[in-house]
Amino acid sequence: MKKTILEIYASLVCFVTVVCCSIWLGTGAYSLIGVVAPEITLDSWGYQRHQSNQQFTKGPIG
Repeated sequence: MKKTILEIYASLVCFVTVVCCSIWLGTGAYSLIGVVAPEITLDSWGYQRHQSNQQFTKGPIG
């Protein structure tokens, strides 16, 4: 069965839309997890630095 140019174009647009939505949903899920449970998305050093003002103002060495 031969496909027309319109069918190929529609299939391509649909495929690109699905790929873009998948990337958008993945990024959104990662961001939501970062808001709800930041200890999962931050490294341990960065997470500890943001637990109190005193730890945040410490220098990187001490």
